[in-house]
Amino acid sequence: MSKVLTTVSVLIAQAGFGTVASAAPTLSELALNRSVVAGCQNVIGTVRLTEPAPAGGLRVTLSDTLLSATVPVTLTLPQGVLSKNFIVSTKPVTASKSGKISASFAGTTLSQNLTVRRMGLSSLTLLPTSVASGHSSTGTAKLECKAGPGPVTVVLSSSNPAIASPVATSIVVSAGLQSQPFDIMTTSALSRTSLTITGSANGISKSKTLWVTPAATVAPSRLAFGEVNVYESAELTATLSNVGTSPYAIVGITLTGSGYYRSNKCPANLAAGASCRIRITFAPDYIHTFPPGTLSIATSATSSPLKVALTGTGVCIPFDPRCLD
Repeated sequence: MSKVLTTVSVLIAQAGFGTVASAAPTLSELALNRSVVAGCQNVIGTVRLTEPAPAGGLRVTLSDTLLSATVPVTLTLPQGVLSKNFIVSTKPVTASKSGKISASFAGTTLSQNLTVRRMGLSSLTLLPTSVASGHSSTGTAKLECKAGPGPVTVVLSSSNPAIASPVATSIVVSAGLQSQPFDIMTTSALSRTSLTITGSANGISKSKTLWVTPAATVAPSRLAFGEVNVYESAELTATLSNVGTSPYAIVGITLTGSGYYRSNKCPANLAAGASCRIRITFAPDYIHTFPPGTLSIATSATSSPLKVALTGTGVCIPFDPRCLD
């Protein structure tokens, strides 16, 4: 009986019974990695099948309805492959254009919408990003692609034109170029101020922050005298500078704190690029950590005085008769 069954099974297998033939693959999906793209940028398309490609592979027909976009005529999927990518290349346009990308195979056609727009800005850079009053910064506007089919105009603006603003309200990136520099001029800033420089091309904008600092600076910001013997003294120096492009007035120099004394030869007006020294002497007259003192410098270039912190401690040499009382 078992021999008969075996013989029947072989005959059935030879006749093709008992096996299920694989379904022929058809298109299941057409996808684009983006539906809107700047002219001259690429889009990645993906064709997916319902089943892996059979022996010998298969060929999918591709097409588009956009004059500004180009796709391969066909896409070959090798045996065993379920999906494959292709590139949609585009070219610059003078106005946004919309159309369809399509894939066809075995009577099935799938489509996706694609819009090719005018190119805009990809970045806006400033160098340097922080300047002293009166100094300039250089900006660079960079397009998403090389300008085409003609020149591209970039509109420039500042969030605080009273402090800093591009010299020109717009620049033109010539056809075939991708970037264009521009100058930003600054005026007097009485305190550290941040503002935004913006560029816009064909509705695509980019912005960067620019810091403008006062022309008056003092360094260091702290004078630490450490331990100084009673009835002796130590001297340290702070330097006031004009890092701007025009002179400013030194309105007043004051000192607070016990044990601290100052001397200086600063002029009434400090010229652009000039500096002057302010000497501070610490002369303790008793053993004590003195309360912090402050050197204040008022100028026409700042809204509030520049300040230098002062610290020091009076000590005594052992057995010094001046300290015995």
